[in-house]
Amino acid sequence: MGGCFSSDPVTPEYRDKVDSNFTGSVKSRSCTDRPFLLLLILCLGLLAGLTAYCIKNGDTARLFNGYDNCGNICGVKNAPEDNPKFCKGKEDVSNKKFLLITTPEGLTSPKAGQRRCVESCDAEPNYTRFLNRCLPKEFEDKLDSFFNRTGVQEYFQEAVEDVNLVKGEMIKLVLFAT
Repeated sequence: MGGCFSSDPVTPEYRDKVDSNFTGSVKSRSCTDRPFLLLLILCLGLLAGLTAYCIKNGDTARLFNGYDNCGNICGVKNAPEDNPKFCKGKEDVSNKKFLLITTPEGLTSPKAGQRRCVESCDAEPNYTRFLNRCLPKEFEDKLDSFFNRTGVQEYFQEAVEDVNLVKGEMIKLVLFAT
């Protein structure tokens, strides 16, 4: 039995068991695979276009490295500003790779709290490193309790164990597919 693009005939295997008064469950049935396949291709094309636009016009260093209150991207030599209004201008913070965040609100809102680039999280007391950020130690406890409460840590541990168990079969299947 084929899909919408197949010309294979479909006939019932058990004709003698079908009730002669049965007229069918649905009238005027049609194939829905083609329109939704086209819709999927359209959505994937739009997603690819949006991704290309974001890569071309975006600044991933701001996302991964973070930036301080003056807009300096941590770990990057920033271009100087012509007319700095609020700060003394862009600085060379290429040796300061970590973003120090002083308040919990500073994680989600750049306007809240003090954000500055630092060379090491160890230089500040009671701070720990997490994804190029220096967060207060109390955040570490909150993150640990979040991962323990939701079971995310166990899920990923089980997923890694499962992949480790079947890695040989996965490699064989990939080699067979190519």
